[in-house]
Amino acid sequence: MSYDKTDFADETLSLFKSNDDYKIKQKKYEKVTLTHVEILKKNRYINKDVGNYISIDFDNLNDNKDRINVSKVLLKALHSMYKISDDDRILIVGLGNSNIVADSLGPSVANNIIVTNHLFKLFPSKVDKDLRRVSVFTPKVMGQTGLETSDLIKAITKLYNPTLIIAIDSLASTSVKRINKVIQINDTGICPGSGIGNNRKPLNKQVLKVPVIAIGVATVVSAKRIVEEAMYQYSKRLNQSISKIKENQILNQIFENNNLNMVVTPKEIDEDINNLSTIIATALNQFIHNDCSRV
Repeated sequence: MSYDKTDFADETLSLFKSNDDYKIKQKKYEKVTLTHVEILKKNRYINKDVGNYISIDFDNLNDNKDRINVSKVLLKALHSMYKISDDDRILIVGLGNSNIVADSLGPSVANNIIVTNHLFKLFPSKVDKDLRRVSVFTPKVMGQTGLETSDLIKAITKLYNPTLIIAIDSLASTSVKRINKVIQINDTGICPGSGIGNNRKPLNKQVLKVPVIAIGVATVVSAKRIVEEAMYQYSKRLNQSISKIKENQILNQIFENNNLNMVVTPKEIDEDINNLSTIIATALNQFIHNDCSRV
C-alpha cells in the first residue's frame, strides 16, 4: 500500500490542469497565503467532495506577531465558511491520539476551547449574552477504544443535538515544506486517517445529519516523498528531467519490498503542536463567542 497521499485539496489540484470542475483563488495577508478551492463537481481524479477547501500557508510561527496574524486569517476563513448565530449549539471534536505528539493536534485544541454548555444548563439566566453553547468531545482513536470514531460522534450528536460540528485533526501532506506550516479548513467533513492509508468512517453532513467544518494541519509526510523531493532537487542541479526519476520504479521497490512505507514528522513537533493548537483554539473561541476576551 502506498502512503504517498495528501489530505489537501490544493495539492491534489496541482496534478491537473484547470478545468470546469473547480475554482481556485489566492490572497495574501502579509506573510500568510490563503488559497480557496471550490470543488464544483465530483471528479474521480481529484477525489474530493463538492464543497469549499481553504488552506492557510505560513513560513514560521517563531514570532508572536506571526502567530497572531495566522490566527486572524483563520478566523476570517471560518466566518467565510459558516455564518454562526446566537442559537447555534456547537460540538467541537478533537480527533487523534494525545499519546502521539504528531497526532495530538485535535485533543490539544479541544483542551483550549471555552466550554459553556453546562453553564446554560445550570445557570441559564446568568450566562453572558455573548457566549454560545459549546461542548467538547475527544473520542481518541479506534486502537484505544475499540470503537469507530464516527459511531461515537453519532451517539454524542444524538445526545447533544448540535447545529454545527467542528472537527480538528492532524493531516498528511505530500510536501515536506508544508509540514506544520499549513492549516486547511473545509465544509465537507473528514475521513480520519485517510492521509496515511488508514481510512475510517467519514465524518460529514451525510453521516451526522449536521453541518461539519473540518480543520487540520499537515503534521506528517511519507518517507518516500522526502526522498523524492531530495532527488528532485538533485536532478535539477544535474539538469536531469524529474520525469526520468518518476518513471523509474526503483524507489517504489525499495520502499515497498523493505516495508518502509512510513510517515515522518519534524523534531520540533512538540513546540509546533503547542503553537498550532493555541492558534486554532484562539480563532475558534473568537469565531464561536462574540467577545471571548472577557470570559
